[in-house]
Amino acid sequence: MSKIRFVSPSQLDTYRRCSLAWYYSKIEHAREERVAGVLVLGSCVDVSVKSIVHAVRERTGIPSPADAEEECRRAWASELLAREGTPIVWGERADAAKSLEIAIGLVQAFVALPDLGQRIDRIVELDLKVDVPLVNPLTGLSEPGLRLTGILDALEKSPKTGKLRPLDWKTAASRSAWSDPREVQERLQSGLYSAAVHQLYGDAASDEMSYFVGMKTKAVTWADVDVELDETHRRRALLTAIHVAGAMSAGIRVPNPGFMCGSCSFLDRCRTWHETPASDMKRDIFAA
Repeated sequence: MSKIRFVSPSQLDTYRRCSLAWYYSKIEHAREERVAGVLVLGSCVDVSVKSIVHAVRERTGIPSPADAEEECRRAWASELLAREGTPIVWGERADAAKSLEIAIGLVQAFVALPDLGQRIDRIVELDLKVDVPLVNPLTGLSEPGLRLTGILDALEKSPKTGKLRPLDWKTAASRSAWSDPREVQERLQSGLYSAAVHQLYGDAASDEMSYFVGMKTKAVTWADVDVELDETHRRRALLTAIHVAGAMSAGIRVPNPGFMCGSCSFLDRCRTWHETPASDMKRDIFAA
């Protein structure tokens, strides 16, 4: 039976990017040494957009640009307060003021969408909690003691078929990361949430995965990125999750140097990893 009992798309992606960062975060529960500014910006926009969607669904009307800015500033202040005492790495071409300006622009662009009301009417549930057995597609059986969990931004009705599909809001620096449909189809989040929705809703589930991406371009804008997934995409994602969970359970954790290291929350710990018990492969990291 797996020593890892729950896996989410974000946790699995963290492990695949850097197993040592996953270890420090999920096993040692180490305090963050720093946080990337893009995460602060993305979280602020996500909180603001969801707050606006909640308000519109409660029939309070679509906020004005001024109200949208106020909502964004509240979310921004909350994000900074939650990370008080932790240095924020804004990047070479950004700072706190510029990042807040971009966040406000994205939230105001969201409320200015001409079809915002229609988009919100399609939403069936916000912040859908996913907690289902992780099914092995090779056997059709649940992996013993292993569950797929997470919070899906929204579950909505497909405008094409009326069936239920996952919807996730994202922010991105450019369109390039979202320009290849195959790459989007093969994202772990796409396949796993599609599998979960199929497991939860059966024939009522769509094969689509929808992303609504706030582009942090010179003129901020929002773009639909919708992809069709089939059983091969879901199979790939489920098998990936099972293999990664196996590596987690085995306690495998090693540094993975790359361009994102500069803003890594555990960079200082990583630099001395080889001198600490974290590098001892004989040590059971799950032992009480």
